[in-house]
Amino acid sequence: MGCQEFRCQLLAGYGDETDRPDKSKVVIDYIEFADGKILSIWEVTESAINRRFAREVTSFGLETLRIPVVHALLPDEKTVLFPDGTRRNILPEEDITH
Repeated sequence: MGCQEFRCQLLAGYGDETDRPDKSKVVIDYIEFADGKILSIWEVTESAINRRFAREVTSFGLETLRIPVVHALLPDEKTVLFPDGTRRNILPEEDITH
């Protein structure tokens, strides 16, 4: 999918004006695959994952949806959190979709 087709979850109706990426400093993406779903939170600014909206989305994914949540942190770190409380750091060259 290219940039012109991408629709973050805010554009899909999740969140309000204060949760816009330019204000919350994170971009939220919900992805469905043939064999599962993930919720991704991409930092726009370092340490934004620690802000209220990012914490709420993480909890929603893990506790309500019971799906893995990917934290894509700046400068180039990815961590997958699982509903059972485990986590896995992803190397920059790894493809976590397969």
